[in-house]
Amino acid sequence: RASSKIDDLKEKMRRSSVSEKLESVARMGHIDRSFFGENGSGDGDEEELPRRTQEGLLDSEPDRAETDFFNGDKYVGDTADGKRHGHGVYYYDSGDKYTGNWEHGKQCGHGVYVYANGDRYVGNWAGGKHHGEGTYYFKSGKIFQGTYAAGSPTGHGVFMYTNGEKLDGEWNGSAYPDYGIYTYANGDRYGGSWKQGKKHGIGTYYFSSGAKYQGEYK
Repeated sequence: RASSKIDDLKEKMRRSSVSEKLESVARMGHIDRSFFGENGSGDGDEEELPRRTQEGLLDSEPDRAETDFFNGDKYVGDTADGKRHGHGVYYYDSGDKYTGNWEHGKQCGHGVYVYANGDRYVGNWAGGKHHGEGTYYFKSGKIFQGTYAAGSPTGHGVFMYTNGEKLDGEWNGSAYPDYGIYTYANGDRYGGSWKQGKKHGIGTYYFSSGAKYQGEYK
């Protein structure tokens, strides 16, 4: 009998040990899955823990590039998807230089273009062309300030000369306005139609003395 009781006690202890081990394994499995954010058995009953990613200080900054081209041009600035995008400086082999914003490989936004001949454009761009408000400074000292569209003066603009004279007019994509008021250094003014930079059509000439002439110019 004593031997039988000992055997029964051993059997109970063995079963208890096995049960505790199984429960322990089950608990550890749950802890491991939670800790590593894994989905466990994949039966859909457990919710996947969110994976946290830390963004480094430089992760939010745009890519930078310094590129030399076969034609002698050079670009230093921001890029995205292999194209100039953001802020950058483009050095042309001709001696021209552009400093400003880029979008998908073309000048877009505000920028400064310095020409090799000494001229300079400061203003807005779109699609690689002057577009919007801008100011063109000529090496000679003359200045044009106005609105551009697709690279050409379009809309209101003022052309200022070194002698103090100026032409305030409406441009339509050409180098000369269709209509404008020209103020001379002596105080005279002409307001009316223009053609190829000359008074043409109906206009009025105001003399500084107070007299005026209104008629058609050819």
